[in-house]
Amino acid sequence: MKSARRTPTWFAALLGLLIGGVLAIPLLTPIDSVKGLQLSAADALFANERGPQLGFFPHRPDVVIVSADVQSAEAMGGSPTPTNDVALYESLLAQGAIVVGDPRPVTKAIDATTIVHGLGQVPGAAGHVFRNIEIPASTPPVLTDAEKTSYVGADLLYTDAATDVNNSVRYYPLISQDPDQHFDETLVLKVARVALGAPLTTNAPLVARDAGILGLWIRLTVSPNQITGPLLSAVNTPPAPYPLAAGHQIPWVVRPSAQLSTLVSPAAIWIKYRSAPASAPGNYVYAHYSYVDVLDGRLPSGALRGKVVLVDDAGSGFPVPTASRHETRAELDAQVLEEVLDGTYLQPEAPLIAVPAVLLMALIGGLALALAGLPKALGVASAALVVYLGASTFLYRTGTFPDLVLAPAALLTSAALSGGRRYVEETLERRRIYDLFGRYVPRTVVAELVRRPAGRALALGGDKRELTVLFADVRGFTSFSDHLPPEEVLGQLNTVLRSMVQAAFEEEGTVDKYIGDAVMVLFNAPLEQADHAERAVRAALKMQAALTGGQLSVGVGIHCGIAVVGNIGTAERLEYTAIGSTVNVAARLCESAGKGEVVISEEVRDRLGDRIEVEMRAPILVKGIDRELVTYRVKAVR
Repeated sequence: MKSARRTPTWFAALLGLLIGGVLAIPLLTPIDSVKGLQLSAADALFANERGPQLGFFPHRPDVVIVSADVQSAEAMGGSPTPTNDVALYESLLAQGAIVVGDPRPVTKAIDATTIVHGLGQVPGAAGHVFRNIEIPASTPPVLTDAEKTSYVGADLLYTDAATDVNNSVRYYPLISQDPDQHFDETLVLKVARVALGAPLTTNAPLVARDAGILGLWIRLTVSPNQITGPLLSAVNTPPAPYPLAAGHQIPWVVRPSAQLSTLVSPAAIWIKYRSAPASAPGNYVYAHYSYVDVLDGRLPSGALRGKVVLVDDAGSGFPVPTASRHETRAELDAQVLEEVLDGTYLQPEAPLIAVPAVLLMALIGGLALALAGLPKALGVASAALVVYLGASTFLYRTGTFPDLVLAPAALLTSAALSGGRRYVEETLERRRIYDLFGRYVPRTVVAELVRRPAGRALALGGDKRELTVLFADVRGFTSFSDHLPPEEVLGQLNTVLRSMVQAAFEEEGTVDKYIGDAVMVLFNAPLEQADHAERAVRAALKMQAALTGGQLSVGVGIHCGIAVVGNIGTAERLEYTAIGSTVNVAARLCESAGKGEVVISEEVRDRLGDRIEVEMRAPILVKGIDRELVTYRVKAVR
């Protein structure tokens, strides 16, 4: 019997490469549905409070939030006015704040002028306090370009520019263009510049052009036939990190909805969340102070000294991947600000890393089942997944967003298909074995053989065990066949042997071999049978009953004892048989049996006791045994 086939190595490798190649396509040509799955998988592992939170980091102590909370609204008799806001900014600077960013939107021109002109009267406010102003275009503009540079910072979290395919805030654009066509950095970048001690830029389009952002922006929003002159020069500028301060450059990414807006640059920061949002008022992740407490000077001495302050309100927040609840503008801006100040940006995994990883995982999955059994293959696949997840965690924490969908899917898919092919082949092999050996041994024996591991089932040698061996020989067949044509001789012999084998099979005996017109049958091998001796006797009596009244009869000898049983021969030709004195004694008992007799040894008689009816026969001598053997003729099984 041949061993169960394994999937050929070449086929498994080819299958793995094919699956890996197909699954690597979304890494080269992004597909929104796949991207959504990748983001969700990474969030679950790294950035969601319900997961292991492997991507969370401690917050910086120098970033604090001042909130226009319910306490402030009650004390002030409502929401803060623009005049209150100017007073807040003056108090924050007086208490030592380095820079103030206020992402709360101002949508009325009168409020915008009140705040900006008021800040113009506050010492040190220019270039140190930035407010998110979102007013319509006007002629002339409500605010000058210089005022916008010194006091305004757009915050675009409310736009599609900030969200991913799962509708969570994921990106923070670098540059914006207001309705008056004033280009400037967004609020967090301005705040970060001041915190890092860098001067504000007065020519954001030039900086954006040198970083390749303006050229990309033009390609996405301007018709090709309109790209001429200076625009053509900008379009040809290659992408480069955005310079912010000495030693601080932003490796920007292209946000997914880049083609949708002419007012928001396609370049953005991929937000690397450090925590989930505050779970309840008072349970904040950043140091929080009440708006009214700042105004009234009730903060501890030095609480704001050297701090970067973001101003918040109690309004609704924005969907984030870290939790099911929303996060406020200031909390989101704080997450981005920390990323910029620390220079620990999140970047997509380069195709040169991601594609080979997918191919390698697919190869491991396919080859594991081709080269090893199922337990080892599962161990290899599990180890590969653990190693991959460990490497992915390292990549994420060091600034690379890993693929947690395609590579594991490649491993599992190739393993499943390779294992499926192997399963089909082994199933066909088992059927072949059943069809081949089922003609010689009972199906239960075949089932045992195919159930065993291939090496154990086909190994040369065997083991010692107690057996009952039955020999049945057709009496007078030689003289009977001398006067018959060959076809009839074989026909008669096959009829007799068929009856004998059928009787043996009914008692689940193993037909070991045919010896001319005799047959050797084993009981208690390869399957264990507690009543093997009784089965042998019943099979012998059935043989005799099947031939009663026919032209031929058999003599049967049965003996039980220890024998060596197993596969004997070479790997090319094996024979399952038994050897030893037990077999020899059974053969001699058969030789001594007359027509229609079933002769058993004393060992068989002792094992069966009063369950059989016997009569004693003359003892016999067996070569190699120094005593006479007591024998019995079986008359019936009780």
